[in-house]
Amino acid sequence: MFGVSAYTKVEIETSVNSASPHKLVIMLYEAVIKEMDQMKLAIVRKDYDAKSKHVDKALRIISDGLRSSLDMTKGGEIAEQLFDLYTFLNREILNASVANSTEKVDICKEILVQLRDAWLDLSKVPL
Repeated sequence: MFGVSAYTKVEIETSVNSASPHKLVIMLYEAVIKEMDQMKLAIVRKDYDAKSKHVDKALRIISDGLRSSLDMTKGGEIAEQLFDLYTFLNREILNASVANSTEKVDICKEILVQLRDAWLDLSKVPL
């Protein structure tokens, strides 16, 4: 099992190191969406230790990854709106966790999916 884990870690690190900034943002969205799915499963199973772990990871991805990567100077109004949206999502993820609400998890996940899809659409636009 250790070999598989080590291989997976190397594969992830290689993907991150070779990714463009645009791809990194998409990877962050995909990671937080995965955490939301795991959070929902943990709520359904009433596995509150696992739920806490996935909530923590989701909040860190949003705060330390997505929100901290915003360039508030160059990004202007869009960066400000994303900052506010990420703050809202963190608050709502915490609310979903406290209430053990799969519905609130779904709402947060849907917002994240729409944001990820918008970034994917941007990758199709010629520069």
